[in-house]
Amino acid sequence: MAYHDNVPGNAGGAYRTEDVDIIPPMGNSTGYVVNNIQTGEWIEYTINVAATGVYRIDLNVSSELATSQFRVEIDGVNVTGTVPVPNTGWWGTFQLVGTGCISLSAGQHVLRVYSEQEYFNLDAVRIS
Repeated sequence: MAYHDNVPGNAGGAYRTEDVDIIPPMGNSTGYVVNNIQTGEWIEYTINVAATGVYRIDLNVSSELATSQFRVEIDGVNVTGTVPVPNTGWWGTFQLVGTGCISLSAGQHVLRVYSEQEYFNLDAVRIS
């Protein structure tokens, strides 16, 4: 995992001591939550695609704002365009948001979630 966080330290204080802001599970999250994601911050994951195909990439996100947005990059290429994060009504109410028709080849790739507009929380990434 690699990341860029605008502010030093883990403001959430949970799970790790690195600069990613992480909080304990809350609301309908599935586990620990990367929170207070600001504009320009990103987090990367190495993924292994079992078979070449067309996939959907969803993020389980929450926000109390209507202006938050992200994009997903695969191997440095923006594959989703700008994806708005809806106002879910509470920071602990998570909703799957994403896009389909993403062509991925079999093998290892780097998936980057890049925040185009703050603030939102990230619970999980789902590729289906």
